[in-house]
Amino acid sequence: MPNMNKVDTPVKKSVNSSLLHVEYNLSDVMKKLKSMNSSQDIQNKVLNEKLINYEAKLSNLNSSLEGMIKSLNMLWEENKALKIDINLLREKISLLESTNSPIFNPISSEEIITEAQNRVLKQKNVIFYNIIETPNETLESSCKIVSDLIKDISLDLKVNSVKRLGKPHYNRIRPILVECDSIANVSKLLKNKSKLRAIKKWKKVYVNADLTYNQRIHVRNLKDELNRKRLAGEANLIIKFVKGVPTICPKN
Repeated sequence: MPNMNKVDTPVKKSVNSSLLHVEYNLSDVMKKLKSMNSSQDIQNKVLNEKLINYEAKLSNLNSSLEGMIKSLNMLWEENKALKIDINLLREKISLLESTNSPIFNPISSEEIITEAQNRVLKQKNVIFYNIIETPNETLESSCKIVSDLIKDISLDLKVNSVKRLGKPHYNRIRPILVECDSIANVSKLLKNKSKLRAIKKWKKVYVNADLTYNQRIHVRNLKDELNRKRLAGEANLIIKFVKGVPTICPKN
């Protein structure tokens, strides 16, 4: 008769051994998964760093392109103004030549080129007059004065340089030459200069464009012509800058 109490121990050991083997395999799989995850994390970190680097390079490239576009626009403005000035000079020469005046002194090409170059050098400049000069005034304090004035007339302009003209004198206020960053900002300053009269601090200050000698003569002649017209009854006239050229125009 078979012994019913007999235990089949080899079978139990075999099952335990299989389970242990499975646990070892799972442990190896988990280790490999962790290793793969760690490797993937490193790769992701490297990719992210490369992406950040590419984004920084792209941002720098965009900034450079914006700077180039701004420079090209400013160059276009300068060339446009130069073309206007040259055409104006040619018209003056043609007018003088057509009068056959015995006192006519022909203008050489070199003089025209020199005048045009001087106008280009000055076209971003304005000159402020009657700004009180403080004792021991420095370049920094001059810049601060100009900055305050510009803010007081509600403008936001970039200024390249500021300097007093001439040597200090005890009974004379030296004008201030201001170089703006663009011709457009010069126009803004000149268009808003009338606001100075409404501000007590700047009431006696006035501002003009930085003109060449020939331009100053032209403006003086225009003023004489304007006075003659007003005496003749044409009271509704003023001098305006039309495309950079001073011209007698109706007020409205």
